[in-house]
Amino acid sequence: MRLLLALAIATGAQASYERVVGYQPGSQVTDHCAVDLDQAAMEAALGLATPDYDAALAVYTGGGHSKSYAALTLQSGLPAALSKGDPLSGTDQDGLPVAGKAYAAYAAGATEIRFQYITSDFTTSSGGTSDANRHVGCFVGGLSSQTSPYVPVTGGCLGTPPFSITSPTLGPLAVSAIEHKNGRDIEGFSTAAQAKMYDSCPGCPYDEYKKFYDYYGDYMYADTWVKAALQGSATSFTNGNVDFSTSGANDDASRIQGAKKGSAYMNVWMYVIREFEDAIDDCQKDCIHCNDDPGVCFYTGGMVQPDTSADQASGQSKVNQDLAREFALGQLELQLGQCDNVRPIVERTTNLMRIPLIQGTMRYAYKVDKLGGLEKEKAEGYTFAAAVLPALHFCSAADATIVYDNMKQGATSTSHAAVKTAFERNYACLGITCADVGGLWNSGLIDYYDGATPCVDSSTSDDDDDSLSSGAIAGIAVGAGIAALLLGVVTYMAIREKNGKPVFTPYIESKDAPGA
Repeated sequence: MRLLLALAIATGAQASYERVVGYQPGSQVTDHCAVDLDQAAMEAALGLATPDYDAALAVYTGGGHSKSYAALTLQSGLPAALSKGDPLSGTDQDGLPVAGKAYAAYAAGATEIRFQYITSDFTTSSGGTSDANRHVGCFVGGLSSQTSPYVPVTGGCLGTPPFSITSPTLGPLAVSAIEHKNGRDIEGFSTAAQAKMYDSCPGCPYDEYKKFYDYYGDYMYADTWVKAALQGSATSFTNGNVDFSTSGANDDASRIQGAKKGSAYMNVWMYVIREFEDAIDDCQKDCIHCNDDPGVCFYTGGMVQPDTSADQASGQSKVNQDLAREFALGQLELQLGQCDNVRPIVERTTNLMRIPLIQGTMRYAYKVDKLGGLEKEKAEGYTFAAAVLPALHFCSAADATIVYDNMKQGATSTSHAAVKTAFERNYACLGITCADVGGLWNSGLIDYYDGATPCVDSSTSDDDDDSLSSGAIAGIAVGAGIAALLLGVVTYMAIREKNGKPVFTPYIESKDAPGA
């Protein structure tokens, strides 16, 4: 099968790309979507009887499933320059062909180069070990046996040195050392944020990212949060601090939730905003094809199998439907070069993406206040809050303080009513409505939980259909060379979150109407 995979890649035999949840992408997106497998690998390590924080940290910082490459040391310098993307080839330990390309541009004389493994359009399986179900035959990075079933796959890796790889233009290149790594990892979404979102982009600083920097006083706030959870330490933010070293008997519950929800709803969430903003920057430069990772990938990560309906894959909440509409509209405007028309779409999309974070915060406030939630529920609540407090603080510092004081680690009490009211006072500023957020639905009672009924917007109509139930923020990559918008990680997390109760539903007049 690896031979067939190599031949298919080498000959470009595939005429069209695999459909992604019913959508036909215009280019290959499997490698982008595979980042959610890193999230799953982290959770596998954290889900052991004795959580392996070191193994989870290795995946978080080193990746495992996206942009797989071999860092090669050559026996002698390159005889001439290599351009980024130039084809390279080699063989694995069984002598089978391995196709690759130059990860970057390398000057003549360079002795350190990266051989990036070519990506196929096969769907990445959710933990399967067969090469036929993988989009690359070599997964290593930070993976280990502790992240099972998301373990290293080495059958399609280059062999053990000494060996040679071949360039069509430069001939054989002798290799003396090799190390397998990944060019994309969840940590990098945060550690690169200052350069990509505050300092060095045409539109810098991006508005949403600036809100987070202004609140936390830390350009790498998301990385700081997740590493504090994984390493059992405290943050030193300007606002919104947490101390994962002082959870006592509930240490694991706090650290696990802080790490896995923080990586999805803080690292990846903001990176998606960055990709929207970057698409506008490229549009204004009249450079629609500037992005390195083109593609269209709606409502999926690697964990969702192809050709299934969005309803089956994610529950297809109204927030997903609205986001899909905005993504498609934004893609069209960018392709037409209507750059100014994209700005309100980005703002609306950002507002929509906040809704599950607000819902999550209020949901766990209710669980802790009314349903006896313990450290796990508290940790989930303050991590959701951490992902939305900067935006709320931008609207009202006083209301952000109310939410933080009620949701923070170690809070002596939590008032769902206070949290709910603090958010509701700022819905207009946050660009959402009462109908968008909905209320907390009790499917057993076929009614809203006491005190959790949706607020009422000042102007509504019977045909107002902007309400949103709880559900996944979906993974997307808006492409044709426009941008790679990665939310597969958030999809994976949110689908799992949806399995819990209670959930949010829009305002329902009939009490026998079903919940979400």
